[in-house]
Amino acid sequence: MTTDIYKAAVDKWGVPAQMNMMVEECAEAILAIRHWDRKRISTEKMVEEFVDVFVMVNQMKYIFPKEFQKMLAFKTMRLEKRLAK
Repeated sequence: MTTDIYKAAVDKWGVPAQMNMMVEECAEAILAIRHWDRKRISTEKMVEEFVDVFVMVNQMKYIFPKEFQKMLAFKTMRLEKRLAK
């Protein structure tokens, strides 16, 4: 998937709306995990919520490209160091 679709979404609805949508999708994913753990929803439904978050994360990458890449590199390096211990 290209960044064009994420750019189009941000351009159409604006940064504040997409930030709010990110919050909403994260909340839905959290609830899905809790429901899945209690066997109240299917794995497929839980994964659907993860994908919604993934789509929003890609929009955040478009909105904050430099900050995102910098923090991703930092967090990945930190994880690698933790795994090496």
